[in-house]
Formats: sequence, structure tokens, C-alpha cells
Amino acid sequence: MANFCKNGDCPTSQELLAFQNGDISVADGKWIRIHLVGCEFCTAEADFYDRYPQGDEQSDSVESPEMPAPLYELAQALIGKRRDIANFERLVSEINSDNNQI
Repeated sequence: MANFCKNGDCPTSQELLAFQNGDISVADGKWIRIHLVGCEFCTAEADFYDRYPQGDEQSDSVESPEMPAPLYELAQALIGKRRDIANFERLVSEINSDNNQI
């Protein structure tokens, strides 16, 4: 289970959802069925869609609120997009000082 994640050859979440809903071609369905035999992650995702059907109301466009700038900067620092450790340490310091003021 060390590699429990999507890989480059995995179908997208949208393709898996279409597969579960029966909204894809026979050829694509066959390819996904073959893929599911060897991919625990995609099997788990397909099982999720099976247990928790995504109805039409889910497809409505929903605007997400904008991510606060400090959270965005922290996320970038954590995933390595910005390799500025000083920036990361500054963000952690800000979070810790905010938590101490509560």
C-alpha cells in the first residue's frame, strides 16, 4: 500500500465517475475495468462513487471561496513550489503567534 495514489496511467476522477454512472463508451469501460484489477487506489475511488453516488446536483457549478493568501503561501512552501525555507518558517511563526493570542 506504499504506492496508494494516482499514477500517470490512471483514469481521471471524472472518467471513473462516468464509468460508475455508465456514461462512457464500451471500449473506455473495458480499459477502466482492466485498470481496476491492478490499481487499489482507483478501485477505492470507484467504490466511493458506487457507495456515494454523485447526482446531477453535484455537477452544478459551485464557486469556491478564494484561498486566504497566508494559507496559499503555506501550501506552496509545504509542497515545495517555493523552496524558501525562511518563508516557510515565517509562516509557521505567524500561525504560532496567532494561536498564542487566542
